[in-house]
Amino acid sequence: METQIALMDTDLLDGWTQAAPEVDSEVNRLRGYYHAPRSNGHHEQSIHIADAVLALVVG
Repeated sequence: METQIALMDTDLLDGWTQAAPEVDSEVNRLRGYYHAPRSNGHHEQSIHIADAVLALVVG
């Protein structure tokens, strides 16, 4: 899970979305929702969002 969360804050995710532009807007939307719960200590919710993003870019 820590690796998935770390991907939300790196250029690697940006590279993946460039390779799959059809999911770029959804990934960016979810990334916007990711940081607030994480910074407020809602780690379970932020992990769920990270999983959704990974499913989009990998799946």
